[in-house]
Amino acid sequence: MLKVVTEDSRVLLAKEEQIQEKVWLNIDLRNELDQIKAERTREVYLLKKEIENLTKGNLDLDVKAKSVTKAHRDDVERLEKRLIGYDQQLVQNLQQIKALSEEKSVIAKRIEDLEQAAKTVVDMVDTVEDGATEEKSFLERLQGAPQKITNYVSGATKT
Repeated sequence: MLKVVTEDSRVLLAKEEQIQEKVWLNIDLRNELDQIKAERTREVYLLKKEIENLTKGNLDLDVKAKSVTKAHRDDVERLEKRLIGYDQQLVQNLQQIKALSEEKSVIAKRIEDLEQAAKTVVDMVDTVEDGATEEKSFLERLQGAPQKITNYVSGATKT
């Protein structure tokens, strides 16, 4: 019986050692679990802080964006008003150009008519003789026309 008790004591001691090993393993696992939980809790805390900071930054950016948008809107409105003024000025300038062009056409026609009339008078007063070696320009002939008319009138009244 002593042998059985000794044997049972040894088995009991072996079981206690196994239990102790399991307890230590369990303690190690519990410590590791607690450490992982602490790390995760810290990570969650840091992530929440980062979300909070990002949210605050996002709000700041929203305020800045609204401010910039308003400033740009004001600039756009001011530029649109200036553009309307420029458009009106362009229309006025185009109308003025059209009027000046029409006036230029009328003046060109009057000049053409005057040149034709002057040519007729010059041709009547200053006839080019067949043997003339020196030809005068139209302007020179027109400038000499009053003298020739005066000479013609003087000669016609003497006779």
